[in-house]
Amino acid sequence: MNKKQLELCLTGADLLNGHMRGLERSLDAAIKRKDVPAVEVGLDPLVHIAGVLVRKLAIESGTNGAAAFASVVSRCDPDFAEEYAILESLLSVVIDGGVPGQITCNTALLAIAAQEVAANAATLIAERAGEHPNKVVGELPRLLKEQDPSVQLTDDASAMTALAAYAFDPAMAESRQWTADAVARLTGRVADETYTVARSLHESGDLNAGLAYSGLARVTMTATTLSAGVLGMIADKNHYSWSALLRQVVECEYLLWKFSVAPGEIMDWLKSSREEREARWKPSRLYSDEDNDFRRKDYSLHCEFGGHPTPDGTLAAGQILSPEENAVQSANGYTHLLQHLHSVFEYSVAAADGLDGLHSHPATIPNEVRTEYAGVVEAHLKTDRFGPATAHFSDPIP
Repeated sequence: MNKKQLELCLTGADLLNGHMRGLERSLDAAIKRKDVPAVEVGLDPLVHIAGVLVRKLAIESGTNGAAAFASVVSRCDPDFAEEYAILESLLSVVIDGGVPGQITCNTALLAIAAQEVAANAATLIAERAGEHPNKVVGELPRLLKEQDPSVQLTDDASAMTALAAYAFDPAMAESRQWTADAVARLTGRVADETYTVARSLHESGDLNAGLAYSGLARVTMTATTLSAGVLGMIADKNHYSWSALLRQVVECEYLLWKFSVAPGEIMDWLKSSREEREARWKPSRLYSDEDNDFRRKDYSLHCEFGGHPTPDGTLAAGQILSPEENAVQSANGYTHLLQHLHSVFEYSVAAADGLDGLHSHPATIPNEVRTEYAGVVEAHLKTDRFGPATAHFSDPIP
């Protein structure tokens, strides 16, 4: 799952736990106090966690998603038959690896139905294991954070078929490449703007502030330069090499996250010795910080597929791929670069804003850059379904 999917699933698990235990943090409490915004916000998380649990039941019972869903609904409140039909349609598309289209529904009723499905799926899972349903629900946050295979959202074989179709779609392919180029360019613009401020401050005699902006600019530009290499290697179908470079983009992402939450520490990093960086700044230290939602498994998979000469990684380096496999690998490259490059851009902008606040400096990143970036993201989300489809896997690389 990507970060957004993981966040929704974790929120859904929390809401389901509240429902099962009669806690205030639940859809039931929101409905009782007629808190419409809270009900609306709870819909997506509950649909996601219902999907996770239906898929988990299917895996553990050795059946398929449709059969698992039918067994769950047979135990649910029949008053929500229409909403169950909507959910079945949504989840069947997800289980097959597709991306559902927009739906029109009563938000509260669909949220209640999703909660019913999730709770009864948890009960069926618990009965098979001889456990209490609350234990099944209570274990979900850990399983989700660890990206355990039992909390997949889709069937891998079916998803690969859907991914191939999305990879070959001309409009989607063009959107992926254009968006990756655009976000890389805008990230480079962030680096340039930050470096310009660094030079100005240095020339005016504010050396420490200038160095802090320079440190941010250097890491942002490093991510941009690496991304340019990734883009070139994707175009050349050099799949192992772009995977290796992408891992370095991820390392810049982790560092920029730290700069965004603690801009005052950029100088510490800039002046650090190798020993200090090993103790405080290396990737494993940063992604293990409790304040972020980075996934250890995400980074380890980048190491597995591109960072080290592993059995799977070396296949990508030396295997002659079919046109279909090349299309999927190229789509993977653009998609996974974008997943990390979006974060690089956003963390860099947030870090620049943080430095502006610390040093009482006017906004370093112009509004035109922020506005263009938002437009690029919106246009891509409207066109490309490959990225959302890959999020249905329990791991970031199918």
